[in-house]
Amino acid sequence: MNYKELRVGNHVYIDNKETAITAVDLLTMSQNERFLIDKDVVTPIFLSEAVLLKVGFKVEFDIAPNRVYALGDFLVCSNSSKTFNLYVGQSVVGKPVAYLHQLQNLFFSITGKELFAGE
Repeated sequence: MNYKELRVGNHVYIDNKETAITAVDLLTMSQNERFLIDKDVVTPIFLSEAVLLKVGFKVEFDIAPNRVYALGDFLVCSNSSKTFNLYVGQSVVGKPVAYLHQLQNLFFSITGKELFAGE
């Protein structure tokens, strides 16, 4: 996993345990990359309906094959291929989101608020 994608507070698995990234974690990961030490102890959390519900999204509407999840005005849509896309109005924004930390970063960039997982 590329540590440059992460911010303090992003949720990932570290040694198979869900945890929030700290500044020390980011520093350690950058040093590991520089010195070629195995950094596979940090793995991303794949997005799923369960993860979206856990962080506060609600099912806004469900019309097969699409399901739209909302947290305030922030909308995420999944389809039959189980990909997750950010929507503004009726338009997809950017590429599909695969991991929780990507969604957390987008949510913060757009709303200015943190999206906390498991809290």
